[in-house]
Order: sequence, then C-alpha cells, then structure tokens
Amino acid sequence: MLKRYQNELMVLMALIVLAFSMSYKLSSYNDLKMQTLESAKFISIMDDIVTMKKLWKKNKTIPNKLEEIKSTLAESKINKFEIDKKKAHIILQTLNGTELNNILGKKIASIPLQIKELIITRDGDNYRLELKCKW
Repeated sequence: MLKRYQNELMVLMALIVLAFSMSYKLSSYNDLKMQTLESAKFISIMDDIVTMKKLWKKNKTIPNKLEEIKSTLAESKINKFEIDKKKAHIILQTLNGTELNNILGKKIASIPLQIKELIITRDGDNYRLELKCKW
C-alpha cells in the first residue's frame, strides 16, 4: 500500500520541508530587520552623545553664562541661584511672560545643559521658574 503512494508521500514531505524552510527564512529576515533598526537607532544615539560631549567638553564657560542670567534680573526676582561644580539650581519668581521667554528661549536654550527638572508655574500674570540642570 505504501509503495502505491510512495511518490505522493515524497511530494508531501518535500512540501512540508519547503513550508518549514520558508517560515524559517521569513522569521530570520524579520529578526535581521529588527536588529538592523536597533543598530541604526544605537548609532544615532552614539552620534548624539559624541556631539554633546564635544559641546560640553569645549564649553568651560557654562557657569559664567548662567551668571549672565542672574545679572540681567532684579535681585527681587531671584529666589535661589546656586551653581555648584557641574550643577545648577535656579528658582526665579515674579517673572512676566517676556522675561520668561527671554530666559528660556534665548539664554538657557543656547547653553549646552542637561535639564533634570523644569517647573514653570503661573500665578496671574507672573510666572515662577524652577530649573535644575547639570553639564
């Protein structure tokens, strides 16, 4: 009986092997595609790190630039202004919208800092800014 369907069984076995090999090929291709995407993302992150390291390494004047912010504001608006070795904690109060935009948009944004915490609260027309950063 098996001799009678021998050719059909061989074709069936070949189709089964073909189906398994195709599924293995597809899964291997998808794994390779995912690894390629992860590698590209990792390379992009590494490029960003190298760029930031160059910016931060060259720039030894970050505390001076932060002090410029302090000098442009009235003493009554500065609640806390602490600059340690490579950290800063700044709390400014009773800022109007123009002053807040000037400080954040022009001054803080142009300094290579890593902002750990940024809290802006509004009280009527005045704003309170709390900034913790490091470099």
